[in-house]
Amino acid sequence: MGSLALHKKPSPIEISILCYSDLNPWRHPTPYEFHFSEYWRPKFEVISSENDLAFWDIKEVYTDGDIACHVTLINQSGICIYGRAISEIFPVVPEKDFWDSIF
Repeated sequence: MGSLALHKKPSPIEISILCYSDLNPWRHPTPYEFHFSEYWRPKFEVISSENDLAFWDIKEVYTDGDIACHVTLINQSGICIYGRAISEIFPVVPEKDFWDSIF
């Protein structure tokens, strides 16, 4: 069973993959390496069915304005399961960037 088949069990996920250098120094909107959500699911299903490996040859820098909100919430309520402390990885997001990310 492929990972797309597991996606909605028990509920849909949304995930962004970032490098430390994407967060430090802080930039808004924030660069990211990879993003998956229900919105992108149909595209990934096509890529998966066609074995289109060219998709992974990324030449552009993509940014996401929502990351400011996510990082703020991680700093406020996140739980580190493994690795360095949250405060060592995630910067404090300027209030202006946080509000911009939710409106």
